[in-house]
Amino acid sequence: MNARDTMALGSLVLISTACVVSQPTPAAYPQGVQVRVVSTDAGPLPFEGTLIYAEADTLTLYVPQYRSTVSVPVGSVTRLEVYRGRKGSAGKAVKGAAIGTVAGAAMGAAIGATTEAIFGGMLGSQRDYGEAIAVGAADGAVTGAFVGATAGATVGDAVWQEVTVHDLRQELCHCRISRPEP
Repeated sequence: MNARDTMALGSLVLISTACVVSQPTPAAYPQGVQVRVVSTDAGPLPFEGTLIYAEADTLTLYVPQYRSTVSVPVGSVTRLEVYRGRKGSAGKAVKGAAIGTVAGAAMGAAIGATTEAIFGGMLGSQRDYGEAIAVGAADGAVTGAFVGATAGATVGDAVWQEVTVHDLRQELCHCRISRPEP
């Protein structure tokens, strides 16, 4: 495989991941709403958990980090975000392709050398180790680039959407809740 063929195949890999990048994948666990809360009561750092109750004055979460439930007064919430799934990006696809290329080339070279060492003599092959390593590395690089780009485009980053407590409660009951008058 010459350099031109490798470049064409690399371009095809990146183009094929574009359709995967366009939409976020839904959350993997629809049974619970994952939230991230910043509260004046809990300190400046956010904590994440599964929402159990969203009452008018209190949010109750199960926080795996603490292995218990945490009740947060609504009045102390300074930021509330809901997990919306994961979204791949072109940048993640390129980074995945780069990592996959290097890892695939290394594995391909090792497999090429090992295969030539074990089976070369049995099959009467006249190839030398250098050629076996080069072919293995090239094949591994192309395969690694494809796998890495696909993984980078599909896994992506977590998507968190900032909401209000009112919006969260309304979303959970799938109904319109009137806001209390101030």
